[in-house]
Amino acid sequence: MNKVTLGVRRRLKGALVGSLILAASGVAGGITAASVAAAPANGDKLIPLRVHYYQGVFLNQNALIAYHLGFFKKHGLDVTLIPLPSGPAVEAAVHAGSVDVGSQDLDQTMVNTHVDHLNFTTICGAEGSYYQVVARPGFKFIGPKTYPEVMKSFVGKRLGVTALGADTNYYWKALFKEAGLSPDSATYVATGIGQQSLSALLHGLVDATMGFQPLSANEAQNGGTIVLDLSKGEGPPLTRHISPQLTYFVDKSFLATHEKAIVDFNEAIQEAVKFENDPKNFGAVLGAMKQAMGPLANTKGFDEIVRETIVPSSATGISKEAVKAWLEFTKAYWSKFPKDVSLDTIYKEAVWKHACK
Repeated sequence: MNKVTLGVRRRLKGALVGSLILAASGVAGGITAASVAAAPANGDKLIPLRVHYYQGVFLNQNALIAYHLGFFKKHGLDVTLIPLPSGPAVEAAVHAGSVDVGSQDLDQTMVNTHVDHLNFTTICGAEGSYYQVVARPGFKFIGPKTYPEVMKSFVGKRLGVTALGADTNYYWKALFKEAGLSPDSATYVATGIGQQSLSALLHGLVDATMGFQPLSANEAQNGGTIVLDLSKGEGPPLTRHISPQLTYFVDKSFLATHEKAIVDFNEAIQEAVKFENDPKNFGAVLGAMKQAMGPLANTKGFDEIVRETIVPSSATGISKEAVKAWLEFTKAYWSKFPKDVSLDTIYKEAVWKHACK
């Protein structure tokens, strides 16, 4: 076992324990809302597929629609949704084989393949740019709330991330670095995702967090402040052209023996995207997302957040332009990523030849 492989396995070990526990509590396959998609007419047995999602946020809206409205079953898949809270936990689960399709930001998969030598490849886009920086209720700013000046207010503070080493962590570092400050200007606190992240901010366990909808709206309605909306281009230049940000990925060894299932998965995702973009289907889309979000569906303005998420959740294509934007980000903010990696090299390594276009 070489040093690189040993280091990767040590890094994944802790995340793997949590991954396996959470995987056991995954949402059972089957349609739990009124289906709008017809089941396969030929009566073929459905192919089981374990698909990761981020619970309590909109990052996997296209997969949630495909699941709750029956598009996965229409395409011959019996999907079980597996909730995991961060990229590192998902990497561990996919690497161990306890999850078949993971989702994480594309730069993570690029680092996994080129630096960590994990056998991953990207198959489809999941979501466009989506982060918001949210400060806790009562947070005291020491100057302007605009970027880059606002970053001085966060020096020495406790900043929420889904996990150490996740992209929530690297985005904070990027914000500090481009503001002329040390990337390590604050203490990063792993709060997970969903309602536990919401609770951490509202109860002052962290001073600010890298947020997601509908949590950001809920936090703002309860006294928090949305300081920067990176999904709307606020922040450093290298974060402004990231789309898709979240992507679906698999282990290449799984892909080699289950290519049909992955083709079917991509087709289901793309059909769900087409469905959600038809205005006459909004009622069904809203119903599916209310079911998926549980109590967070009571967030004021929830229907408008769902509507606004249709466009970013339609960012399924993995183009060379998208990979180029991520490659520039990765070279700038990941110290361990080589600066001489070419676009052609990383595209071939980290993107499946039949990925969503």
